[in-house]
Amino acid sequence: MRKRSKVTDIILIVLIVVISTLLGISTYFNINVKKRIYKDSYFINQLGLIRGGIQRYAKFKIANIDNKTILNKIEFHIKQIKQYVEKTKKCKSTKFYNSATKLIQTIQNNILKLENAKNKKIIISISEKLWIQTNMLVKYALLHHKEKFYEIIKTFNIVIYTAIIFLIFIIYIVYIKIKKGIEIESITDKLTGLFNRMYFDVVFNYFIEKYKRTKTPFSMLIIDIDDFKKINDTYGHKKGDEILEKIGEIIKTTIRKTDFGFRYGGEEFTIIFPDTHIETAYKVAQRLLNNISSQIKIDSIPVTVSGGIGEYKGENPKEFFEKIDEALYFIKRNGKNKILKI
Repeated sequence: MRKRSKVTDIILIVLIVVISTLLGISTYFNINVKKRIYKDSYFINQLGLIRGGIQRYAKFKIANIDNKTILNKIEFHIKQIKQYVEKTKKCKSTKFYNSATKLIQTIQNNILKLENAKNKKIIISISEKLWIQTNMLVKYALLHHKEKFYEIIKTFNIVIYTAIIFLIFIIYIVYIKIKKGIEIESITDKLTGLFNRMYFDVVFNYFIEKYKRTKTPFSMLIIDIDDFKKINDTYGHKKGDEILEKIGEIIKTTIRKTDFGFRYGGEEFTIIFPDTHIETAYKVAQRLLNNISSQIKIDSIPVTVSGGIGEYKGENPKEFFEKIDEALYFIKRNGKNKILKI
């Protein structure tokens, strides 16, 4: 089964983040707007009930009909709007709270006067005042609703712009990661994790050109797995792939951080040692040879490699490579499991 790439994982994560962010923003503001509309509508509805109740009570009062039930309902509705107004005390703007609180107190006082009034003209005058005062309270509520709605929109815009900046940042990071991932994948051998042959040509030519400019030395090692065809024929290609993968791991852990390890092709590997003379490179090569034979075994028999190693000194690059390659095959014909210096 093919492994999912890291680039794919990054894309999936970003998509989840983007979708989750947008859904979260949408849900948050939908809930807040609905709550605000419901609360403000309820408040205005309560004021309408108070206004209608006062008019009915005034009519009964003029007709000398006592109706305490209407007064009780008016008091209930006033209690509801007082609770609503009290909650607005926490808002940044206290203008509505202060104005509404004073007006509600005036309305309550006038209702008390209406309850005690005996004269028809006074009853009508007080009821008209209450009508005007409740209307004024509705206007305050509408202004407060508008103010709160603008605050929600302002917050929404801030969150949206922040989310956009965040998403742009994430997309940029993903772009860098994808670009880097594609670059790495294009120069990496998938089985061993080493650099591939295409990148070998790039690095090899770079150090050739560097030598031409600065005479900076570098050494190169070519190794080949001994009897690899026999291993594949006897144990199968799956076992062969396991050995290639294991050798790739050993190369990465054995060479220095400044060195470059490549799978050149098939069972052949190359290593470039920058700024390194042959003796130092040879020591690393010997350590690599020992690590491979000690760590990889088939039926208790060590897997070995043979190799050639040389230091570049300005010769033709093709001839330099061929000399190391010839040293490698000389060893394979004469004992194997050794590194020959040119």
